[in-house]
Amino acid sequence: MPDQSVFQCNCATLFLLLFAISWSASVPIQGVIHDALRNGPMHQGYFSGFAFELILSRLSVIDQSIMQLRTDVRTLQERDQRIADNITRLEQRLDNVETRLDESNAIGLQIIDQQSRINSLSADLLAISNRQDQAESAIGSFGQRHHGRPHHVHHGRRGHNG
Repeated sequence: MPDQSVFQCNCATLFLLLFAISWSASVPIQGVIHDALRNGPMHQGYFSGFAFELILSRLSVIDQSIMQLRTDVRTLQERDQRIADNITRLEQRLDNVETRLDESNAIGLQIIDQQSRINSLSADLLAISNRQDQAESAIGSFGQRHHGRPHHVHHGRRGHNG
């Protein structure tokens, strides 16, 4: 039975290597496990050549999958970075739009203020124009009242020499 426990230990080592090696490790899992199998169970005679080749082919598929996953992760990270850059650019544009909107609102308030002043000046000008019309009417009516009468001229006193 000690051979059985060695076999279990080697299998445990195999599975530990399969799951414990980081996906970002630069050494392919196939090479690591190939070395583990060559130095371990092969000497015990527990793996026949066929089983060994089968395990290596499975490990090769796993390695290819891991490499593809690493490529996919890198692609996703690059895409995420592009998206983050686009979001930053959009936030900057939004800040610019908000600044311009604030400036437009300030200009709008100035226009409203100027329009109020223009309206006030127009009302003042209309009042002055009305007073001027009234004054001209008064002057005109005053002139008509005195226009029809003979002009009285003072010549001094007749017959009295002073």
